[in-house]
Amino acid sequence: SFRFCVGISHWRVPRIGHVRLTQPTLLLCFVQVGPSVVAIGVRQANGESAGSGVLFTPDGYLLTNAHVVGNVPVIAATLTNGRKLNGRVVGVDTQTDLAVVRVDGTGLPYAVLGDSDHVRVGQLAIAIGNPLGFQSTVTAGVVSALGRTLRGTSGRLMENIIQADVALNPGNSGGPLVASNGQIVGINTAIIAGAQNLSFAVPSNTAKWVVSELLQVGRVRRASLGAFCHVGHSIESSHQRIPLETWNQGSA
Repeated sequence: SFRFCVGISHWRVPRIGHVRLTQPTLLLCFVQVGPSVVAIGVRQANGESAGSGVLFTPDGYLLTNAHVVGNVPVIAATLTNGRKLNGRVVGVDTQTDLAVVRVDGTGLPYAVLGDSDHVRVGQLAIAIGNPLGFQSTVTAGVVSALGRTLRGTSGRLMENIIQADVALNPGNSGGPLVASNGQIVGINTAIIAGAQNLSFAVPSNTAKWVVSELLQVGRVRRASLGAFCHVGHSIESSHQRIPLETWNQGSA
């Protein structure tokens, strides 16, 4: 295992093969998180689709995008070592474009969901995924902006989105955005077609909340505010006649 510290002088220098690392690098981030990233294959009525996902527990729970799994109940996952696993969809939240899947297996490699509130603009980051079928591909960049708003596949706005300049392509969806401390800070979800170096990820703190809801109750509970009235009779008073009108104020 590797230990990350703020002070370089207190950081243990690891060896990867014949390469001796003298400082924390993005290579170390990939070595730590890469084995937990899986290639996801989904067979749908109109054909097959593919994406990425990341294991966050050793007993087979993984995160991916809702648009990757679609409406199918089962998926196929492939580890970086070529091992193939069957999985079932535990829950989907289209409003955040996240899904939780449980694959068969124990003792699986997994990564840590970090605290996305600690992410800073300009921080180094890497994206790991399977773009266009090229398994376990890494791209590097920086966090470009925080607090972006995107309209998800459900039509609702997704807030607090992380913008980065890591290169993403079809197939990267559902893979992790990893900060320079080796922890997942986002789940890659979207790019802007025709643009360069504009990628977007759902923050890990949002993902942790969604995971908790899906595992506990099978759906994400959201509060709504609304008031409803039906047509009533007029009220007679000694001074004036007051009609009650129908009104309806729905939730946002």
